[in-house]
Amino acid sequence: MTMILIIAEDDFDQQAIYKECIAEIDPYIQIRFAVNGYDLLGTLASCEFEGCMPDMVLLDLNMPYMDGRTVLAKLKDDQRFCKLKVVIFTESEYPIDRYFGQMFKTPYYVKGKSKNECIEVFKSIINSLAQGYN
Repeated sequence: MTMILIIAEDDFDQQAIYKECIAEIDPYIQIRFAVNGYDLLGTLASCEFEGCMPDMVLLDLNMPYMDGRTVLAKLKDDQRFCKLKVVIFTESEYPIDRYFGQMFKTPYYVKGKSKNECIEVFKSIINSLAQGYN
């Protein structure tokens, strides 16, 4: 079965890097990107309608229009999406952001700064999914 990830990332250069890193780990993983919180919620609604919900959402906290904090609160409050596996995937290392993740019992990953660091972070995220993160 093919794994499907949705990555909320507004930087198109970062999207290209993430796509490349994940392809190195497993070329069969399908990736969809959302560029902001509204786009992510719309993408999830489309996935629900199409019957192809993602295995996991990687949520950036700092996005335009609707940030990841607002999105996470909405997902946890929505019956359709509250059981969805979500990880926070951000550049922020602020303690308040980590605390926010803990409040919602959501794993927190800091984005890698180099390609090799990104690959290691993605391996960790994918392994957590394979090991039954819930």
